[in-house]
Amino acid sequence: MLGKKAIVLGMSGLVVATGMIFSVKAAQADSDLSASDISKAKISLVKASELALKEAKSGKVVAIDIDDEGSSLRYDVTVLTDKAEKEYTINANSGEVLRSSNEKLSSTDSEEKELAKASPKISLSKLQSSLTKKYSGYKVVNVDLEYKGTKLVYDVELVSDSKEIKAVVDANTGKVTKEQTVSLNQDDDRHDEDHDED
Repeated sequence: MLGKKAIVLGMSGLVVATGMIFSVKAAQADSDLSASDISKAKISLVKASELALKEAKSGKVVAIDIDDEGSSLRYDVTVLTDKAEKEYTINANSGEVLRSSNEKLSSTDSEEKELAKASPKISLSKLQSSLTKKYSGYKVVNVDLEYKGTKLVYDVELVSDSKEIKAVVDANTGKVTKEQTVSLNQDDDRHDEDHDED
């Protein structure tokens, strides 16, 4: 379920899920794509999320990323309702839904059910717009909506043609609370910034 995936994604994204802080140990880029690669997609990240919601009929997009599959780009989108977790793979050029899955939530999936009820004030569209303005030359490659403690946040990855930024964004204010930049080419080229005020 989503909880297990979030832990895996969190570790691969160098986020300590329980500590809510970035680790700089063995920092390296997660994405194999550059901004130039992503620019080739005819379907935007926001459009892909809309297509997934249309297929799901209801729910909330809680995770989306773009990746390459062979010679084509695809979006993987996760939609949550209070009863199910639905996943869609969407062709980034045609918008065609290539694969889908629907898994019922059980009584033990409290994290997913809580997230399904969440109402972030910052939409995915607004998030993408503000981040690409803040980080000129970067493209959003991955977004995960999740709770860190009691705070609703977006875990985001952006790439340029040479670097990757991993950021945590408050889903209600749009404020970037943590960020880390790593080189797409050199694993040990890293820069950490913590914007927490507490």
